[in-house]
Amino acid sequence: MSEQSIPRLELLGCLISARLLDNIQNRVQEIRRLTDPKDWRYCPTKDNPADIALRGESVSKLAADDKWWYGPTFLLNPKDSWPVQPSHGEESKNTLQELKTSKQTVIAAVVDTDVQPEHSIENLLKASKYSKLETLLRVTAYVQRFVDNVKRSLKGEKILKGLLTAEELEVAEKSWIKHVQASLTKLPKYNKMKRSLSLFMDDEQLICCHGRIEKSNLPNETKFPMLLPSDHDFTNLVVLHCHTEVRHNGVRETVTQVRWKYWIVRGRQVVKKIIARCLTCKRLEGKSYGVPPAPPLPEYRLDNDVAFSRVGVDYAGHYS
Repeated sequence: MSEQSIPRLELLGCLISARLLDNIQNRVQEIRRLTDPKDWRYCPTKDNPADIALRGESVSKLAADDKWWYGPTFLLNPKDSWPVQPSHGEESKNTLQELKTSKQTVIAAVVDTDVQPEHSIENLLKASKYSKLETLLRVTAYVQRFVDNVKRSLKGEKILKGLLTAEELEVAEKSWIKHVQASLTKLPKYNKMKRSLSLFMDDEQLICCHGRIEKSNLPNETKFPMLLPSDHDFTNLVVLHCHTEVRHNGVRETVTQVRWKYWIVRGRQVVKKIIARCLTCKRLEGKSYGVPPAPPLPEYRLDNDVAFSRVGVDYAGHYS
């Protein structure tokens, strides 16, 4: 059996929870349809036999417990003397409403990075809680698909199912890039940065850099890399992703991989800082090679003999 990835396990957990909630809502709806709320009577916790099994009980005490075998004692009394549920106002009524909402009533958090900051994508997802760029983009893509499916269902259109497409992942990535670039435009030195890097806005409202290789045959994302700030968690995930792609090589290789698509402000310093915290590199590289201990000095260097006590003669002569 192949090992399940963390995103797959998270999705399976969400699916099981959704199916369980749907099953509970269906049963509650049927119960409320077939019965009247007046038919249900209140049973205090201290008189409820079901609580005995939930809290645990020994076999000897359970065998002698009349409440477990015969039920609450108040059932033998007239109904007028049965316990009455205490009133908690309107709040208690809201806790009983577990019915399915109608198709016209839908509450959804809409992801929109093109408008006000209060609607930004980081209000729903925190990049700091993810250790891989792929995981963050896949979760973002699923959230955006959910929002899109809600809009489609209200319009009566067919919803999207199945595995994520490359287009959905690309949209998720650009949503994050738009969000992190919004903080750059508010910097005091943005105008100076705009002139030095020849920044411009492309057709998808992304801030890109002009370079001297625009007439080359390279892809557009390489000729015009997208600008990223140096102090955002999304940028850290991008650097870690590129560092993994170059098989944990050094700073130069990682910077080259990053600049294939992105341009990070003070990119080399950012890459150095992130690589210094890479646990894989620390484990593989280990400590530097230490100098071996010096051997003890030979005896003839420690004696107090007179000069020329030990003389060596070369019988072979010089080599021609």
